[in-house]
Amino acid sequence: MATTRSSSSVGKLLVAATLVSVIADSSQKGPVRVRPTMSAVRAIADPGVPDATQQKFLKQNCRFGKPAKQPQVTELLGPTMVIVRETYVLEHSATSKTPYWVSEFLTAEFLKDDGGRLKPEPFRPEPLVPPGARAELKDYRNSGYARGHMMPDADRAKNDLKRETYVLSNMVPQFGPFNSGVWLKLEKAVRAWAVARNEIHVVTGPLWFDPDEADPAKADGQIVYSVIGPNQVAVPTHLYKIVLSQNPSTQKWEALAFLFPNIPKYPTSPPLEKFLTTIDFLEEHTGYNFFPDFQEEDQEKLESTLPTVVWDK
Repeated sequence: MATTRSSSSVGKLLVAATLVSVIADSSQKGPVRVRPTMSAVRAIADPGVPDATQQKFLKQNCRFGKPAKQPQVTELLGPTMVIVRETYVLEHSATSKTPYWVSEFLTAEFLKDDGGRLKPEPFRPEPLVPPGARAELKDYRNSGYARGHMMPDADRAKNDLKRETYVLSNMVPQFGPFNSGVWLKLEKAVRAWAVARNEIHVVTGPLWFDPDEADPAKADGQIVYSVIGPNQVAVPTHLYKIVLSQNPSTQKWEALAFLFPNIPKYPTSPPLEKFLTTIDFLEEHTGYNFFPDFQEEDQEKLESTLPTVVWDK
């Protein structure tokens, strides 16, 4: 595994201060790289116009529009491809060999009569991306990292839909204890919210971020991160998840946004409230507008407000 450095914007990082106390061990495994933080523009390579079925899935999983790159984002993250499936829509990077975001629509109905995990688990490379531009199974082998689902298989009950989530384009390298600990806790909470609220919209992805960039004395405009395997799959420093839903009582739109450091050790079952952030913060540091067609009058407030509690289940 190698290490890399990247440049970062200095913005609303006060939100991240609550995360720093949780980051007891941010050690990187293996080789590392450096990249600039968010400050310029990358090009997208969509695989053509989706056919009628794909348009249906695109509209279902990206109700408020496909996450759109902000004008100031550079070509730093390289060429990408938007992949549309029944269960999710994602944007895959040929540079990081991971998704930048995965968007899904989740309902209580999708979770009924779940038969559990598939055995054997059908992990496989992304067939729509050519070798050399994607992660392979061998990249994760003996890397010390788990293949972390962005859309979890448990978000669908039907086996054929579960299989769609085992493509490596839906995964990023995660530390095992994080993957099976607080990240799993969040995934279960999201499913409970889908049942309680009947339907929700979820966007999940990796983030490369350094809280030190909030301090002008420490900021150097770069982020160090690891890569694994022959294809140098980028290991995110953090993972985010955004959940958007209408309040069952008021029908007003509400949102929860989370940011977790991808580290090997966490306190035992930390409360999810510790990881709350704002959509604005995530958009600033990913370079994406996650809901470009969201036209509600309270949109600005929705994206800028930092919640203090999570929803009831």
